[in-house]
Amino acid sequence: MNQKPSLSTIQAAVCYCTVTYCFAFFCGIVRVVILRLFLGELEAVLVELPFVLRVAWYVCHDCIRRWNIQTTERSSMGCMAFIMLQILEFSSANIAMKKSLGEYCRDFYTWAGFFGLLGQVAFGLLPSVTSVSSTNDNSIDIKIAQKPLD
Repeated sequence: MNQKPSLSTIQAAVCYCTVTYCFAFFCGIVRVVILRLFLGELEAVLVELPFVLRVAWYVCHDCIRRWNIQTTERSSMGCMAFIMLQILEFSSANIAMKKSLGEYCRDFYTWAGFFGLLGQVAFGLLPSVTSVSSTNDNSIDIKIAQKPLD
C-alpha cells in the first residue's frame, strides 16, 4: 500500500521538528558553552539528552492531539520529522562551524556523537510509540498563529 501522508501529518511533523529543534538548539548552546567545559563532551550530551527528549515527547503528544494524527500515520510523521531534523542539524553544523557532510557524519563515531544520534533516532520514533487519549491530557499548549500577521 503506497499512500501519501496527509497535509495534517506533514504539518504535525513540521511543528514537532521545529519546536523541538529550537529547544534543542538552545540546550546545545548551553551544553557547548558551559557543560562541556565542566563535565566533558560525553557527559554534557548525557545531561542534555533527557531534557530534550522530555520536551520532544510533550511536543509530539501535543502535535498528534492537535492535528488528530491517526496511529497509522504516526510513523510517517516521525520519519518526516527525523529527516527534517537531520537537514537542520547538518545545516547548522555547516553554517556555524563550516563542517562538511563527511565531518558531520564522522562526529557520530565518537561516544558523544553516537548518543546524540541515538537521541535523534528516539525523537524520530516518538510519534510511533506515543499514546494519546482524550481523557489523558498531559500536553503543553503550543500557540500557533491562526491568521496571517498584518
